[in-house]
Amino acid sequence: MRLITTILVVLFFSVISFGQQADIAHIIPQPLELNPAFAGSYFQYKADVYLSGYYLGITGSPKNIKLSSDIALEKFKSGLGLLYHGEEIGSTKSKIMELAYSFNTLIKRMSLNIGVGVKYHNNRLNFDMYSPDYSSDLVIKNGSLNRLALSGGLLLYNKRFYMSFSYIDQYIYADSEEMEPFGMGVFNIVSGYHFFKGNKISFCPSIYTHIHRNYGNIIKLNLKAMIVNKVWLSTTLSSDEYYEFGVGIDIWNYYVGFREIRPIVNDNYVNSSKLEVFAGFYFDKN
Repeated sequence: MRLITTILVVLFFSVISFGQQADIAHIIPQPLELNPAFAGSYFQYKADVYLSGYYLGITGSPKNIKLSSDIALEKFKSGLGLLYHGEEIGSTKSKIMELAYSFNTLIKRMSLNIGVGVKYHNNRLNFDMYSPDYSSDLVIKNGSLNRLALSGGLLLYNKRFYMSFSYIDQYIYADSEEMEPFGMGVFNIVSGYHFFKGNKISFCPSIYTHIHRNYGNIIKLNLKAMIVNKVWLSTTLSSDEYYEFGVGIDIWNYYVGFREIRPIVNDNYVNSSKLEVFAGFYFDKN
């Protein structure tokens, strides 16, 4: 209850908003991470920041920070995007940097973006917290592991509908003989449709399918409600037995949102929830 009250107070005094990408952002707060074809989509300039923490209060629990920005280059029917992702898990620190490019064309009344991305991924050990019990530590030789990966995708959308197809993180290089650099790509399919009920409220049901050959598949069902085009509420049920609840506010060209992810069945952790905070701004050229 205290967490919900804090969130509502922060939202009340915030002066920030959500852009045209709000529908998918309630599933993936930074769409560039899911599909490079989102670069320059909706003919916007957009920048985001994202913070999250798992198993709050437990030493060595995962912590993330993500920064992204993308811009539409309408003269060239293109878009460019940049993504940075920093993460700490136990004794392992990682950073990811990605450059994304998309080409835009029209199919009747729909926009089609074709995107490609190049990603650099570095893992290194924090020897102050090193433990051989972490399996991820075992593939890092001399305290560091470097990888390169390619991503590609398609995005079909208009003001009411979007559908995203992507294949991301196909590693093409790794400087460790103990880690196979190929065959680690992930398929993602996301789609949603926006229903408007006058000017006061709208709904957007979405479905997200995540297909990984090594770690199995995940399906998420999401429902978002936008009230007076300012405040949004979002709830998600995931096939990996997690549920999510999000809330945010939209004013001018800025946005802020909070999302909490909890297991349907409690595990042995004192607090196994994940808290996400994301914010940013957009400039719509239309």
